[in-house]
Amino acid sequence: MCIRDRYFYGADDSTAGKIEGVEAAAKSADALKKKVVAKSMADSRLNLLGGADKEKLSENNIGVTYGDTSSIRFRLSKELAGLTSAEFNNTAGDVTTINGDGVTITPVANGKKPVSVTKNGLNNGGNVIANVAGNLEGAKPNSAEPTTNATAPNNASTIKNNAATVGDVLQAGWNLQEKGVAKDFVKPYDTVNFMDGDGTSVAVATANDGTTSTVKYSVNTGDGLEKNKDNKITVKPADKSLEVNKNGVKVKTDGTTITTEDSGLTVVTGEIEPVTTGTNLGTVKVTDGNAGKIATVDSVVKAVNNAAFTLKASADGGTLNANSTAKATGELIKAGNTIEMIAGKNLEVKHNKNGKIIFATVENPSFNTVQIGDDGPKFSATAGGNISVSDKDGTNPVKITNVKDGDITKTSKDAINGSQFHAVAKNTIKLAGQNGTDTATETAGQELDKQGGIKFTVKSSDGKLLDITADANGDTITITPKTGTITTTGGVPTAVTTNGKLVTVDEVVNALKDLGWKATAGTDGTGSMIGTGAAEELIKAGDTVTFKAGNNLSIKQDGKNFIYSLNPELTGLTSAEFKDGNNNAVKITPNGVSFKKPNATDADTVTLNQNGLNNGGNPITNVAGNLQGAKAGTDVPTTNATAPSLGTGTDQVNKNNAATVGDVLNAGWNLQEKGVAKDFVKPYDTVNFMDGDGTSVAVATANDGTTSTVKYSVNTGDGLEKNKDNKITVKAGDKSLEVTDAGVAVKKADKSLEVTDDGLKVKTDNTTIKTGDTGLTVNTGTINKVTEGNTAGTVVAKTGDENKIATVSNVVEAINNAAWTATSAATSAGELGATATNQLVKAGDKVTFEADKNIKITQAGSKFTFTTRDDVSFNTVQIGGNQGPKFSKTDAGDIKVSGSDNTTPVKITNVQDGDISADSKDAINGSQF
Repeated sequence: MCIRDRYFYGADDSTAGKIEGVEAAAKSADALKKKVVAKSMADSRLNLLGGADKEKLSENNIGVTYGDTSSIRFRLSKELAGLTSAEFNNTAGDVTTINGDGVTITPVANGKKPVSVTKNGLNNGGNVIANVAGNLEGAKPNSAEPTTNATAPNNASTIKNNAATVGDVLQAGWNLQEKGVAKDFVKPYDTVNFMDGDGTSVAVATANDGTTSTVKYSVNTGDGLEKNKDNKITVKPADKSLEVNKNGVKVKTDGTTITTEDSGLTVVTGEIEPVTTGTNLGTVKVTDGNAGKIATVDSVVKAVNNAAFTLKASADGGTLNANSTAKATGELIKAGNTIEMIAGKNLEVKHNKNGKIIFATVENPSFNTVQIGDDGPKFSATAGGNISVSDKDGTNPVKITNVKDGDITKTSKDAINGSQFHAVAKNTIKLAGQNGTDTATETAGQELDKQGGIKFTVKSSDGKLLDITADANGDTITITPKTGTITTTGGVPTAVTTNGKLVTVDEVVNALKDLGWKATAGTDGTGSMIGTGAAEELIKAGDTVTFKAGNNLSIKQDGKNFIYSLNPELTGLTSAEFKDGNNNAVKITPNGVSFKKPNATDADTVTLNQNGLNNGGNPITNVAGNLQGAKAGTDVPTTNATAPSLGTGTDQVNKNNAATVGDVLNAGWNLQEKGVAKDFVKPYDTVNFMDGDGTSVAVATANDGTTSTVKYSVNTGDGLEKNKDNKITVKAGDKSLEVTDAGVAVKKADKSLEVTDDGLKVKTDNTTIKTGDTGLTVNTGTINKVTEGNTAGTVVAKTGDENKIATVSNVVEAINNAAWTATSAATSAGELGATATNQLVKAGDKVTFEADKNIKITQAGSKFTFTTRDDVSFNTVQIGGNQGPKFSKTDAGDIKVSGSDNTTPVKITNVQDGDISADSKDAINGSQF
């Protein structure tokens, strides 16, 4: 600071002393001698201002030196203490703040987050922590990567709280062994591929949440083997010729159709005869004592040709023709007989393939009367050929309802309805008016105007600011603002007594041009002043006061204010300490930065020095991830991942970067099934070894928890066992079988056994003997049906099968259960009276054709003739197909005409002129109206 010497006396490094002397020269000489600054102003004051709030000033951090009689120099102490915060800025606008909580770096770049080191540790703002020393083999300097085997570090307890690097994460794996022999050290992103073994298949499945993978080995069962419900591998019989149980494998026969005699296998035969009387008429039966025995194909053919069912006609709501020629009890229909379905009056019949007989009414049926509903109105013909409508008794007239408006023209033949007549006689007109509300109100007259017209009023809010007038025509509104004046008298502004006035700048300048300000000196806190004391000095226009900033200080002039602040670049400091209201302290020295909580020990204190960061047991937060799934903008690996490229390039990962928890949780290994990626196994995921098909898994872990053994074993079931060489072999149930290197055979019987895709079975010629459900059984012949010629419907033995055999019981059961299927169906124009079912018609069953409502049936032997009755009754009658109009009955018993939807009114056209008289019941047409 520099002030002209007529106001100040200056000296340097003053210790104390009062300035003495009468004249200014004497005072100046005394001040130089005592090295003090003395005031010489009697009534003026000089204000020396700092930029900070005086309530937030520190003590003992600024000193004062004096260069000459006109200069005062303020300097920052090299050791700063008692500070609460300091802020540093660069040209880009980034801000670094130091306070009692710690150091916070706030970047201005879009998307960048603040970085802070506080008493709670480091928050790295989502940035990478680079150049961190590794800890594990392969990651720490001068160490080699493990290949087939690795051990945990000996100093794990010492380094467990060190920050991990990406290199540490990528070198943290597990040992893979085969029967105790090291095979591989599996590191993150390595792949463990589970392959099929000899006779086994592997399956790897991963849960939807990606946290659990299941590895399952299953035995590949070949010909003659299978897995049972207990997950054991057993001998698989191809058929029932072999029996497999816990005792082993042996040959099996049914003991009924085949017996073993001295001469070998023998077939037991029996006889079949038809039933000619009684309730089972038409069926066949086994002769006494022959149940379960075998029948030849010839006897089966005879039995089939004698089996029959009974066919009968009856009426249920319809009519049974009294002239039917068949017996009332029906007739037997045997194989080869013909049933003829005949369509009578008003019906047509169609015979489709697969036994479908379709009856339908003809397109233009003829009836004496048509009744709508069981007790509804009727249509009939008059003697003159006209249509007569009447009630159910055929006499009283009824209404025709739902008639669509007919055309009313000179030539119209449409029937008209009651509403058409009413519309002409009763039509009226009403008008509606609106009186200014949102809702229209009907009026008795046709007047639409509102009494008095519509008025608009424009009003000023208080009447003081605007004048509003309307012209004589009433179509123009004029709005005029009210104005006032401001006067100035003698340079002093004078306001109008009402509504306020403006003042000129000239009077303001004249009033202020002689004003000045006073300067003085003072102290605050532990500050000091040299001299006898402060004196006020009036500083007028033209006087010059120079304020100087010393080392580490800067000064800014803002009008009459001179603001002192710290230099953006502080140099020569030996320490700086920042404290907050809770006594948390941040101290910066040449050794580094420390962040200390009140009463914290050295171990709890966060320090950053030339040896690196000691985070005081606090987590390092908001650190940028490095690996896929932890790195910003990447997805978590699910089924497969590759190791990152290590290096310092743009798309590479520096192995000395600090690793995040996300890096650790996303560093896993690839799980494959036969070379196909199945899962990326991350920390805390589960690899579950499951029992396979025919195998059981056992996982054992050593007591020290460092080694786990996975063992898959084959579950041997019935017919198998494990021998002393740890091989699975067939177990013979008795001495009828022998097991050798060549396979399994009936003892001393050469090729009696064979192994197929279906399993192990006794080998037969499949001509006379085959394997049945209960073991070896005879081979039966094939019976074919005759499909054409005079014997169509009968059965014959297949050529070459005449001497093959079957049990008589099975043949009888087959014949008596052989059947044809009777069912009902509807065409697109027809309708089912009930849900259609398939009814089997067996030998001895009775088939009855019934005539229902409106139908008449006549039976002549196996001929059945269906016709409609002359007088029919329907709920609705539709004319012209499924889109044509309908006739139906109203609740009052009248006739209703409608469209195909049974609702829409339709016209009745082509109506002949009806009689118009007092007692006429004829319909009239549009031309008559």
